[in-house]
Amino acid sequence: MKNPNRANPPQPVDFDLRRQRAATIAPIAIAFPVAIVLWASTYFLLPPLAGMEGK
Repeated sequence: MKNPNRANPPQPVDFDLRRQRAATIAPIAIAFPVAIVLWASTYFLLPPLAGMEGK
């Protein structure tokens, strides 16, 4: 007989916190330096927009 209540399974659900944390932290650790490099290159390497220079 199947368990009709899926919210309360008879066997505990396998949940690995370390694996979940690594899966969350890895993309953040990669995206952070990439975002900093993109911001810095945009800020320092692109010329000012027309009309933005001081008089």
